[in-house]
Amino acid sequence: MLEKGKSAGEFREDLKVRVAARIIFGSAMALSAAVIHENLSYEGDNLADDLMDLLLNGFCSKIRK
Repeated sequence: MLEKGKSAGEFREDLKVRVAARIIFGSAMALSAAVIHENLSYEGDNLADDLMDLLLNGFCSKIRK
């Protein structure tokens, strides 16, 4: 998915796919563990959608250079 997005120009040309994949999976695993083991309550409709939104769109309101 990441390689295809990179090739299609949807992701940055310099995206390090292996690092990005580890960030995605690590974040998902950490959030899942928190929900299960720490009884983390989540008020959103879909935790996965919100996680991917943050990972793909970032935290900043503007693009920083």
